[in-house]
Amino acid sequence: MSQSSLDHLFSKSACCAVPSAIREINKLVDLPDMKSLAGGWPDPAVFPSKDILGIATEQLSKNADQVLQYGTTEGLTELRRELAHLAVKRYGIECTADNILLTHGSAQGMDLACRVMIDPDDVVLVGLPTYFGGTGSILACC
Repeated sequence: MSQSSLDHLFSKSACCAVPSAIREINKLVDLPDMKSLAGGWPDPAVFPSKDILGIATEQLSKNADQVLQYGTTEGLTELRRELAHLAVKRYGIECTADNILLTHGSAQGMDLACRVMIDPDDVVLVGLPTYFGGTGSILACC
């Protein structure tokens, strides 16, 4: 973090923050001659765009007052119930909707898991190769 006259306003943890490895690597994707072979960048041809457009149109025409509303922190209850049912049926994992927390992706899931499982000064071992998107969350907690 660069020094500024406002640095005294930030928390100690904010002042120690390290740049995201993913953010830095993703900047390379914008280079004109770059052909990324990295994971996480699916071929847009496989996106179910027409299906999603149809579902969104249907839901907005029928339930706009609900689908555009804020949801709970844990995520949509009906979806969490279905995921819990799937966990029991497909994997034999006994759980309920209360055991399911929806995240916006693996990075958020890793960050939340690290925040509740890692104490400052803990030692965390990871294998190589590793998911570099999770290392920032680990470092932020140690």
